[in-house]
Amino acid sequence: MRVVRDVRYGRGPKQTVDLFPAEHPRGALLFIHGGYWRALDKDDHSFIAPPFVAEGIGVAVVNYDLCPGVRIAHIVEQCRQAVDWLTREGESHGVPAQRLIVGGHSAGGHLTAMMFATDWKARGTSTDHVVGGVSISGVFDLEPLVDMFNAYRVFYGCDPDLQSTSSFVTRMLQERTTRFFLATVGGRVVGFMHLLPSFDTLAMRRAWILEDLFIEPAYRRRGAGAALLAHAEIVARGTHAARITLSTAHTNVTAQRLYSAHGYVPDEVFRTYHRVLQ
Repeated sequence: MRVVRDVRYGRGPKQTVDLFPAEHPRGALLFIHGGYWRALDKDDHSFIAPPFVAEGIGVAVVNYDLCPGVRIAHIVEQCRQAVDWLTREGESHGVPAQRLIVGGHSAGGHLTAMMFATDWKARGTSTDHVVGGVSISGVFDLEPLVDMFNAYRVFYGCDPDLQSTSSFVTRMLQERTTRFFLATVGGRVVGFMHLLPSFDTLAMRRAWILEDLFIEPAYRRRGAGAALLAHAEIVARGTHAARITLSTAHTNVTAQRLYSAHGYVPDEVFRTYHRVLQ
């Protein structure tokens, strides 16, 4: 079996990929290794290639920079670059990716899921190439998000209702109308952010609404809120958005300071109106 090792697909120190061409290719697999985003290497996962190559599926096993040297959002972007690169350059290296499956295990399973949450058209990548995905043992437990969403509602005076919260969050995710992000400190989920896609008509570009951002009171002023805001900007810039819009209570001075510190400016031109529907 032929292998082309350590082909560079980006500028990061570990942004390389091993390619295993098939003799008569009929598709390709891009495999993203696990290791809790901070360990292991593509060299540990070359064993997955032989069965696929034998069936005419070329394999690309990708490396990425690891935490804590970079944030997970940075790793997600590197994996997007790997998909971009393979669909564009794979054929010249013996692994044509006109019919591409993206797969991964553990942290790689999460990164695989993030590939399917990517707006590829906004990046100029044809979605016709990616025909499927396999996410093995990824981090997909909704319970921490549901608990945090429920805590957020309770914080603002709603009655606790885990069952209804779980149904609402699940429905939102199934409809793919929103994106949730969790903040952790020492492995504990301490906050979340809720982003909604929108458009800026005058700019004729994507926009994002930061609908909710919540950090447990005991974990505030420890960088979790700042990390979520930084990730919101990564998401927005990754879709070439014109802006991120949010609102907060006039009395929430702490949140206002946080937003101002990250470049958000209050609107002094437009007044917001709500038509409350029963």
